[in-house]
Amino acid sequence: MTDQEYLQAVLDEQTLAEDGQEIKDLDQHRKEVKSLLTAKFGPRPALREGGSKAKGTMVREAYDLDLAYYFAHQDTSGGETIEEIYENVERVLQGQYHVQRKGVAVRLFDPEGDIDFHVDVIPGRFINGDDGDAFLYPATSDKERLQTNLETHLDHVRESGVVDAIRLQKLWKARRGIGLKTFALELLVIDSLEGKQNLSLPKQLTHVWTGFRDNIENLTIEDPANSNNDLSEMINYQMRGVLREQSRATLQLIDANGWEAVFGQVDRASVKAAKVEALRRIVTTSPSPAKPWSFGS
Repeated sequence: MTDQEYLQAVLDEQTLAEDGQEIKDLDQHRKEVKSLLTAKFGPRPALREGGSKAKGTMVREAYDLDLAYYFAHQDTSGGETIEEIYENVERVLQGQYHVQRKGVAVRLFDPEGDIDFHVDVIPGRFINGDDGDAFLYPATSDKERLQTNLETHLDHVRESGVVDAIRLQKLWKARRGIGLKTFALELLVIDSLEGKQNLSLPKQLTHVWTGFRDNIENLTIEDPANSNNDLSEMINYQMRGVLREQSRATLQLIDANGWEAVFGQVDRASVKAAKVEALRRIVTTSPSPAKPWSFGS
């Protein structure tokens, strides 16, 4: 197995099956959240999916579902201010969940607060009409509001050409216990690999970690949806030191012991079985090919 094949096997092992329990649970919570909010605020605003599920960057060890819940610009049913919207949505969710404030989101847990449901509800208000840029309330900071655009964020990641590298970096972050926000890591990886989409996964990952090790002081993070958003607090001096040292240690591990020292062994039998099952589904769900004699001469 080559290094490229090994890393692809890691990704396969970390892929959540569409009919698996984790995805079913996320979908069930999405339905419950929609029902709760609709009962209070009506059928509008719509609930939109974001996060790793919508971006295609889910890994089994570090996944979530972002549910954007943005009110139209003229809709005051959720509150007069963006802070009131956040607090009113939070209050509704508290009727069924234990909630925790997390940046601009409300994180959902079971009523006792012991089980993390991997769901973040993000209240907001569109700046104009009922689409496009929106204001969010940063509940855990001293800022009054943040301007963002959900679709811009999703497109920035989905169209980056380095989604597999992002997924592996997310797994690395989770395994190493690095407290960097996933959004910041995504942006750093995309910027680092600009023009390098055609490199193999081992070379892409090595390039990112080499940049973290040798040039972390000069790396910046720019919000693709709003260049005025200052994201520097996501990668402060302490976090830069963590990224530098963890990257140094990771590169040394690879040099000494190979890639399995970083991501561990993979269950090759289960990965192969998953590939066979995926192929079977493609075959059974694809329309029957036309007979060669059915085409005109």
